[in-house]
Amino acid sequence: MRFRIGKTWQKGRESVLIQLTNASLSPAIPKKFFLLIGTTKSDNRHLRTVASKPPGSWDGQGIVARLCRKHLKGSLIGIHGDIKRHHIWLEIASPVGTCFLHVSQHGPVEIELILPTKESILRFGSRGIFTKKKSCDLSGIEHATEDLRDETLECLQLQGINPDKSKEQLAKLELSTEQRELRRRLVRKKRTVQASYNKLKHKLPSKEEIVRTERYARLLQSYAYMAQDYTDVLILRETDTGTATTDIPLNPDLTVGQNIEDLFNRCKKAKRAIQLQGERLNIAEKELNELELLCDDLKKTAYPFEKLEEIAKRYRLSPTQSFRPNKVGALAYRVARSSEGFTILIGKGSKENDILTKGAKANDYWFHAVNVSGSHVIVPFRDIRGQGLSPTLRREAGILALHFSKLRDSYSGEVYVTQKMHLKKIKGSPPGLWKLNASESFHISYDSNEIKTILQRIE
Repeated sequence: MRFRIGKTWQKGRESVLIQLTNASLSPAIPKKFFLLIGTTKSDNRHLRTVASKPPGSWDGQGIVARLCRKHLKGSLIGIHGDIKRHHIWLEIASPVGTCFLHVSQHGPVEIELILPTKESILRFGSRGIFTKKKSCDLSGIEHATEDLRDETLECLQLQGINPDKSKEQLAKLELSTEQRELRRRLVRKKRTVQASYNKLKHKLPSKEEIVRTERYARLLQSYAYMAQDYTDVLILRETDTGTATTDIPLNPDLTVGQNIEDLFNRCKKAKRAIQLQGERLNIAEKELNELELLCDDLKKTAYPFEKLEEIAKRYRLSPTQSFRPNKVGALAYRVARSSEGFTILIGKGSKENDILTKGAKANDYWFHAVNVSGSHVIVPFRDIRGQGLSPTLRREAGILALHFSKLRDSYSGEVYVTQKMHLKKIKGSPPGLWKLNASESFHISYDSNEIKTILQRIE
């Protein structure tokens, strides 16, 4: 079994995250998951799999992430370890040969990237990041006879993925339009919280900066007699302080006394910011974790409408028509079956048309009578994946679009057909009115017997 390597991220010198895709499409393993390699002593397992990207500040442009992305192109074909688990080797088949990612747990944890030329080009861990090339001895992999791949994949069960649940079973899970819309809104909220988290973390002053500013303030206070008003720097030499030469930056618009007060005020504000923003970071991180789990759960489990309303209220989402039925327990659309057994969804009114179309996926097919008001008709793409829109299904969906419009009594007319991705809802436009960016149209003529047969298949 092979796993194709995708994106790579790093979190400082603490850990590396590698995205893996199940290239064999085996139903026993998820299509996409992540391999997390940690270097801190607090990690009980330095190598484990997770079902989704963990929250936090993951950097995709750091030196470690860039080197891994450049050289780890290919497939992960093996995870090997020695008997005592002091060394773990990730075997990667790339176009230029076999690369290895070596995780050494003997002493301080260190991760090493080894090219097919037996050169180590990257070593990083708690002691630092080193990119100097050096020759590498691969004799240690001969003793790595223990296959850890199955054991590593077992972690996915702990993340809420059941390997026995096949891809086909997940595809058959019917989720309501209201639940899909709520999940989309929660995903947007999660992105907003993630952006706020990153912004807070970026603004957080470092402890080194606070220590340095406080040291400058105390030195300036002690050697104020050596400073002059309205200068931009005070240079304290080793002969003055008994320590290394120190350049204290000053504000040239202030006097010496005002500069001392300014430095102490900056220290006080930075310490207060660490306390307050630290609390906000903890709250944001907790909310990110909850949203991550909830979005994943909403994707795999069908919830009743009352539970969806409770979730929306908890996260202060306005109970808009986007995921609220027009009546308690009522759907915003009719469900019909084509003669070939495929699902056709028909909006019940203007507001319900908006709910139906907003809930449709980008590749779902959309039908509507040309130049008259009428119901939006949706053919979900998931039902016809691999087969396409057959002429019979196209005709029956078009007939329903004409029947549930002002052309009902004409038994003929022009019908638009396009995919949801080509539609746009203009802000402030009336219910049911959408902008059509690209479409095709075709003419249909039918009789009363044909429409009667189709209507009998409405559930």
